[in-house]
Amino acid sequence: MLVSNSMKRKELTPEQRERKRLTQRAYWERNKEERNAAQREYYHRNKESIRTKQRVVNREAYKQQRIAILAKFGGRCVCCGESTEVFLDVDHVNGGGNKHRKQFRSIHSYNQFLIEEAKLEDFQILCKNCNYAKFRLGQCPHQLDARF
Repeated sequence: MLVSNSMKRKELTPEQRERKRLTQRAYWERNKEERNAAQREYYHRNKESIRTKQRVVNREAYKQQRIAILAKFGGRCVCCGESTEVFLDVDHVNGGGNKHRKQFRSIHSYNQFLIEEAKLEDFQILCKNCNYAKFRLGQCPHQLDARF
């Protein structure tokens, strides 16, 4: 019968766990410079591999955030009804989107804001054509056509 490492390992009491945590923390504090040097050396040896993996993780996180944002705001252009994900943008209803976006450190933090804190009445989903028309003309041509 095969015995896994978790089966061999004995469970620690809360006191033992705390003592072990403190001992490990003290070790890391005493060896901080050596540890940092080893981490830097590892990074420089494996830079391309690390960056490639990070790009994959970031790309996947961005896709998941985008799906959540589109779902939160309705998932289709409020003007023309376009629902193809690649054509959709988040629009600031009252303008000022570029200025607002620059307040965030990264696109990730901006997307997190949209998912967690943004109010539905301040943002809307527009397709790229309607968003550009709103920017250039002040109003989408679909809305102009609806008036006549």
